[in-house]
Amino acid sequence: MNTRTLDQAGIVAELQGLRLTSSGLADGVEFDELNCTLCEGDYRVVVGATGSGKSRLIETLAGFARPSAGVIRLFGRDTSVLRGDDWVELRRRVGLVFEEGSRLFPQMSVYENVALPLCYHQNQTFDEVGSQVNQLLDMVGISQFKDRLPGRIGRSWRPRVGLARALATKPGFLLLDNPLAGLDQEQAAWWVGFLGKLSRGHEFFRGTPVTILATTENSGSWQSSGCQFTFLREGKWTSTEVLV
Repeated sequence: MNTRTLDQAGIVAELQGLRLTSSGLADGVEFDELNCTLCEGDYRVVVGATGSGKSRLIETLAGFARPSAGVIRLFGRDTSVLRGDDWVELRRRVGLVFEEGSRLFPQMSVYENVALPLCYHQNQTFDEVGSQVNQLLDMVGISQFKDRLPGRIGRSWRPRVGLARALATKPGFLLLDNPLAGLDQEQAAWWVGFLGKLSRGHEFFRGTPVTILATTENSGSWQSSGCQFTFLREGKWTSTEVLV
C-alpha cells in the first residue's frame, strides 16, 4: 500500500511484528510481536509498570531507537528506510513530549525553547517567530513564564513547555512519555482535557484531529477521558478497552 492510499485511509501509525531488545529494560523484558494501527484522531494510553519499556516504545516510535525486528510505518512511510531530508520532513509530523519536561535546553528561556523548532524549520530568527510562539504559550497556559529559564519555573509546569515545543510544527501524531507523572489532580485534569481537545480537533490545528499515544503507570486520572487503553505486561499488549 502506497503513502497516498494510507493517508487517504487516515492511518497515521502502523506497528507490525515490532520487537525491541531487552537492553535497558527491567528484568530482561522485551517487546514481542507488537501489532497496532492508529488512525487520525485516535487517543490511546499505554498503561505499564515502571521498567516495562513504555519510554523505550515512545523513543522507538519517535526514531531515537530502532527495533530489533518488525516494521514501523508513520503516515505510510517505512521509517527504517528513511534518510536525510525525508526523515527530517517526517519528523516534523511527529511531536514528542519527554517525561517531566526533560530534555529542555536549560540555558535557554521558555520562549526560546518553544521557538527553536520554528526557527530551525522555517529558517527564521527568535523575533520573527514571536507571534507563533506567543500563541503556543497562551494555548498551554505558560505565557507568564516566557522569559524564565526552565529550571526557574515549577516542576509541574515544565512538561507544558515540552508540549508547546512539540506542537510548534503542528504534528499529526503526538507522543507523550508519562505526561501526568508527579502532577497534582488539577494539573493532571488540565492535561487529560487538553489532549482530548487535540484528538477531537483543536482550533490551533484548524479542527484537524491529532493522533495521540501517551504512556502512564496509573490509568486513574485518564478514566474519564474516553481514550483507548492498552495494558503492557511482560512485553505484550494484554488487553484494550475504552473507559468513559
